[in-house]
Amino acid sequence: MRYIPNRFVHIIAIVLLATGARSQSPPPDHVVSVPVANMYSRATDDSEVVSQAIVGMNVVTIDSQEDWAKVRTADGYAGWISAAVLRPLRDSHPYATSEATVQVESLFANLYRETDVTAHKPVLTIPFESRLEVVAEGSGNDAGWMEVRLPDQSRAWIQSGDVVRDPRPLTIAQSITLAKRFLGIPYLWGGRSTFGYDCSGFTQMLVRQRGINMPRVPIYRPHGTELSQSIARICNREICCSSGHLPATSPIPACLLVAVSSFTIPRRNIQSFTSAD
Repeated sequence: MRYIPNRFVHIIAIVLLATGARSQSPPPDHVVSVPVANMYSRATDDSEVVSQAIVGMNVVTIDSQEDWAKVRTADGYAGWISAAVLRPLRDSHPYATSEATVQVESLFANLYRETDVTAHKPVLTIPFESRLEVVAEGSGNDAGWMEVRLPDQSRAWIQSGDVVRDPRPLTIAQSITLAKRFLGIPYLWGGRSTFGYDCSGFTQMLVRQRGINMPRVPIYRPHGTELSQSIARICNREICCSSGHLPATSPIPACLLVAVSSFTIPRRNIQSFTSAD
């Protein structure tokens, strides 16, 4: 039986506690309708970007102020977002949670008004992990395309090669291969999409690909350090700067290290508590 160091047990315990807390939150009531929406620390865009929400993401509204809404995303993180980018859920049914759903597998995917990339500019360009509701599979001249319903109820076409219907949890080796696809993606404070990631956002994404929902920082250990900083120290690498974030343009090195080290724990030990929905 493989020995599991206490430091890894501490990290998993933090994830379990945060996951349990999220299970008590109310159901989502809105969905994000733009490719990427910034979440701010206050109800103004003249404040810190603390996180982001991507198109198709269901959120819970916990407060409102004029043209702003304070929302909580599925990872338990809260921030202020422009109300203009949100759409109320139909009959309180979460968007893109039915069987007829696809997830963007390409780093970016263009949506078009018709099955022709030359006739008009894209309706939207959306990032990796975006989820969409499928209306129909293209056939005949439209073969290789899917018609999708967007959060604002409009329709568009996406190429089938850009999406996957049933994403499966990755192995460690597959996670490393995936991580390398993001080399060159810019670092972006608060970022959690292929338009730009920060350390926490990129780490969360890799963990989700392993089938595990992980909270965004700050998640504090008893001595007051953030989870991302703790993981960096576990790896014994001086990668993160004093704030716990990378000074470089890409967060790949630290987060790739996290993928290799954190997931050596057998999945059966945590699967029943942290499996992604």
